[in-house]
Amino acid sequence: MATLRKSLLINFAQNYGIIVIQFTASIILARLLSPAEIGIFSVAATLIALAQAVRDFGVGQYIVQEKELNAERIRSAFTVTLIVAVILAAITASLCTVAADFYREPGVRNVMLVLALNFLLIPFGQITLGYLQREMKFGAIAQVKIGSTIVHFAVSISLAYMGFSYMSLAYASLANVLSSAVIANLHRPKDMPWSLGFGEVRRVLSFGSFSVMTNIAGALAKGVSDLVVGRMINMASVGLFSRASGLIEIFNQGVMNALWAVALPHFSKAAREGGDIRSDFLQSACLITGLAWPFFCVLTLLAEPMVLLLYGQTWIDCIPLVKWICLAFWIVAPFYLFSSVLVAIGQVKKVMWIEICSLPIQFGLYIIGALTGDLEKVAAANVVYAVFKVFIVYFVLKKFLMFSNIQFFTNLWKSLIVMVVSSIVCWAALQLFSHPSSPHWVSIIIGGTGATLGWISGVFVSRHPLSKELKSVFGRGVASVKA
Repeated sequence: MATLRKSLLINFAQNYGIIVIQFTASIILARLLSPAEIGIFSVAATLIALAQAVRDFGVGQYIVQEKELNAERIRSAFTVTLIVAVILAAITASLCTVAADFYREPGVRNVMLVLALNFLLIPFGQITLGYLQREMKFGAIAQVKIGSTIVHFAVSISLAYMGFSYMSLAYASLANVLSSAVIANLHRPKDMPWSLGFGEVRRVLSFGSFSVMTNIAGALAKGVSDLVVGRMINMASVGLFSRASGLIEIFNQGVMNALWAVALPHFSKAAREGGDIRSDFLQSACLITGLAWPFFCVLTLLAEPMVLLLYGQTWIDCIPLVKWICLAFWIVAPFYLFSSVLVAIGQVKKVMWIEICSLPIQFGLYIIGALTGDLEKVAAANVVYAVFKVFIVYFVLKKFLMFSNIQFFTNLWKSLIVMVVSSIVCWAALQLFSHPSSPHWVSIIIGGTGATLGWISGVFVSRHPLSKELKSVFGRGVASVKA
């Protein structure tokens, strides 16, 4: 437990550092680039993401969960990633003109050509990162991620200011991957082989084939809004939807990325050692919803001042989109770690089928929304899809972890109390101390302060498991002051 706590603390520190950098970049870029320019990059990046889902052929996850990892399996894993990378780079480069013609935007071709180069760099850092994650060396991983994020920030802002338009984001992505590989290999064990090997390729591929299908479906699910909106509405709408989703990413970057980084190694270790994965999952769902549910409700209340302060009047149409997307994420919050749990217990095939089977439903709902020409309808379709996805995931998890309906839902009621209290206090603070003429930053501070006080009160009043973590933090703070 001490190791898990330390790993989480490192990952939270890392991700809060990253979120500050990325959030600052998004604010600056929103003033340097137009919605259409960001939309062009978003569409190209989404198309590339489909290939990126295949880029390491699931080798990263394979290395983390492999029970008996040896030198030959590492060599075989490197061989698979290198071959796949070369093939993907060639395919992506050859299809970029087709994609540009389909979206009637030549900029898509230029971005895709630059991003295709990423594939040739990824194998030289991916194996090392997978090994560091397996060994739960999150301090080293933090250096990789923060360092590459700083590089991305510097390159994107500098080139955007110099007039490189959407291409500034493409070059920044290339710099990010290159710096990530360089920093990762500074932490690579000296005895870790670089040579190619084919002895265990079949073993790597047997795991990777299911993982790749899952990743492709996941990439499509994440980027379907950009693909559909870019084709059926316009690039400016893609930019608006992307910026709205960017606000939601505050939570994923600040909280969930830290948990995702630890979840698979932790659940995999528990599975190898006969631990209680069911209890771990239920507890994690309670902790996550204790943070996520209040966050999404409060962000809904503060959507208008947040968008206008951070992005400016140009992005005002983001506001209703933020509210719909918050609702969708609220629905799926208890199941954020479902794929990590299923992969850890050897059910990677189930994760694949969940993603594949739900994808047509998502596409259909988004197309229906886009046919109206109303971007808000597309965001509302995301909520309907979230309900459908959660229904499937719940029953799959229930089957393999064998928890009852009562166990699951009684595990979440304390999070519901925390959400209600924090939202009410936030709303009351806005009504009492904020006015329509107040500056946006004033409304955010008033609402945020009220939400924070309400959240702390709700955590202790409901005796939420998070109260133990808060007491621990307060205790360490008092001890450090006395010292």
